[in-house]
Amino acid sequence: MRKHLLVATLILVIATTATASPLAFGPRAGLSFNPDQFFVGGHANLPDMIPIVKLKPSVEVGFGDNLKLFAFNFEATYDLEGVVYEGFQGYVGGGPSINIWKWDFDGPLPAGHDETETEFGLSALFGARRDIGVTQSMFFEFKLGLTDETPDMKLVAGLTFF
Repeated sequence: MRKHLLVATLILVIATTATASPLAFGPRAGLSFNPDQFFVGGHANLPDMIPIVKLKPSVEVGFGDNLKLFAFNFEATYDLEGVVYEGFQGYVGGGPSINIWKWDFDGPLPAGHDETETEFGLSALFGARRDIGVTQSMFFEFKLGLTDETPDMKLVAGLTFF
C-alpha cells in the first residue's frame, strides 16, 4: 500500500509540475581541455520539478586530439537566487555522463586503449544565464570533470529557445 501511495504521489507531482514551465531546448558549443577539443551539441531544459532546480540533459560531439568524444550528459542545475549580475542569473550543478571515446589514430593505438571505449563520468558546473528576448536566453558554463573518464574542463556557451 505504501508503495502505491508513493508512486501515485510521484506521478501527481510530476504531472502538476510538468505544466509549470515549458520544455525548452537549444544549441551549445565550446572547448574542452584534456582532451583538447572543440565540441557542438544540443540540450533540453525539462519542465521544473522545483522552481529553482532544473534538469538539463545534453548531447555533445567533440572533435580533435585524435579522437571523437560523444557525451550524453544528465545534469541538474540549482539557481543561486542571490547571485544576479547585470541580468545574468548564476547557477551551480552537475551530474553523470556517458562518454563514448572513438580514437582516430592512423597507427597503433596507445597501450590499454581499444578503438572505441564507453565510460561513465561525473562533472560539476558553474554557470550564468540571461534572457535575451521573450522566447530565448543565453548561457555560459564552466564545467569541471570529477572523474578521469570525462574531460578535465569545459567552457560552454549556448542558447535556449522556449
